[in-house]
Amino acid sequence: MNPLISAASVIAAGLAVGLASIGPGVGQGTAAGQAVEGIARQPEVEGKIRGTLLLSLAFMEVLTIYGNLWTGRGISSFICKSFCLMFHLIVESKCKKKTLGRTDLRIRN
Repeated sequence: MNPLISAASVIAAGLAVGLASIGPGVGQGTAAGQAVEGIARQPEVEGKIRGTLLLSLAFMEVLTIYGNLWTGRGISSFICKSFCLMFHLIVESKCKKKTLGRTDLRIRN
């Protein structure tokens, strides 16, 4: 196989995996952040919020999985896992920064 075509296909697969992971990654981070804020505001409905959050996160993750399966195997799988881990760590660190050290999470009337 032509080395140029081989290199271009690897780059294209990496870009496809990255683009397929950006949307769900941002969406999951936003959904989790809003759920944390909702639970902080109304702790009595934590179960309902958590159930809805987990269901919506599952649907968002399916989009990522479909996008990554579509691009093939091999190096694209490695790149896919790297992008997914990167977005997970970014979102997790931002969520921790928002709530770390705060004791006044409930809104007072």
